[in-house]
Amino acid sequence: MTTMADQEWRTKAACRNEDAELFFPERTSPYAYALPRSICSRCTVRTECLESALKQPQTNDSTGMFGGFTPDERRQIRRCRAGTCQHDHHRGQP
Repeated sequence: MTTMADQEWRTKAACRNEDAELFFPERTSPYAYALPRSICSRCTVRTECLESALKQPQTNDSTGMFGGFTPDERRQIRRCRAGTCQHDHHRGQP
């Protein structure tokens, strides 16, 4: 179970004052995530954000940028952690 203390990192997130829709683009263009990725890149709690997203059910991987990672990238991380990674340099690493 996730507690409020587990989510305290959110108060430090670089995206906390940004429009949430920015992190859930409707387009699937590779450029759709450019701005949210740049915001995530300067965030001090990227790891916490990513780990929180990865703890959620896999259905959470269908949309949104979390910790600087797109849905496809999060699916790849899940596969790597499950031992079915096609890219060894990502194995278990965000």
